Amino acid sequence: MIFALILISVSTLVYGVAGLFAWWLDRNDARVYAEFRAQQLVAWAQLEADVIAAERAIGVRHG
Repeated sequence: MIFALILISVSTLVYGVAGLFAWWLDRNDARVYAEFRAQQLVAWAQLEADVIAAERAIGVRHG
């Protein structure tokens, strides 16, 4: 009986640690992805600004 309780306790502890590790990996993946998307948006905005500046330089009118 004691052995079964110890086995259940240890397996629950291992399951909890594995769950925390999975949560930590997921959180880090989300942070990395958010940084990647932010860099993409900044690059897109810079490209758009360059295109608008080039269009103005050659006299393209909008609207």
